[in-house]
Amino acid sequence: MAYAVTALMKIYAFELAAGRKVDMLPECQSLIEELSASHSTDLQQRAYELQAVIGLDVHAVEIIMPSDASCEDIEVGYSY
Repeated sequence: MAYAVTALMKIYAFELAAGRKVDMLPECQSLIEELSASHSTDLQQRAYELQAVIGLDVHAVEIIMPSDASCEDIEVGYSY
């Protein structure tokens, strides 16, 4: 189920960045609301994050979920 919520968030961000108006289907919205009350904190977290992303404008979504982020190098720093 967690993968489904993450997929919804990515699709939402992609469509919004492409300039399309995105409306969440009632079935998806009810799933998100149900998961917000889940016993799993992971599912709750993802549901709340998706709800937060839905409330953002296009520019903010592009910053937090860039469409080309898969091409960026990641540096891992260790603190000892």
